[in-house]
Amino acid sequence: MAVATGKKYDCTAEDIIRERDELAQSWRKVGEVLGLGSPGNARAAYTALTGKPHTESSPIVRQRAPRADGAPRARRGSAPKKVTRDPKWHDDSNQDEIAAKMEGALITLERAGGREEIRVQRVIEFEFNKKDELMVHFRDALNSGWRTCYVRDIVEVRS
Repeated sequence: MAVATGKKYDCTAEDIIRERDELAQSWRKVGEVLGLGSPGNARAAYTALTGKPHTESSPIVRQRAPRADGAPRARRGSAPKKVTRDPKWHDDSNQDEIAAKMEGALITLERAGGREEIRVQRVIEFEFNKKDELMVHFRDALNSGWRTCYVRDIVEVRS
């Protein structure tokens, strides 16, 4: 039992550091394992027992084994999605050039219901679907949503 800031805890600073920083547990899990209750209580205990703010906890990210195809698995956590380029690009065009031309531009798409104009904020990735058709994933600047379209549907790109 440890006493910090006038409050008694059933765990020590080493216990909470092990669970949060070394085992990379969520605050909810730390609270459950150490009998602290809520995630808020776990954060308060971390601050009280270690003498540093809970925002300075630095969980070690666990590495996962690569997938069967050799590609690395996604990391857990809330890290922003990074821009990726498709490794199986089928022609000589440069994906970075295409992405640079699309970002910030107004693109016109030919849809079944007519034409649609979308302001592209950021290109996320290019990929080929199962039918080997090139698709582009991007963020819509006007609606702040993620959008996907076939590259063949892009009729015009205007700055």
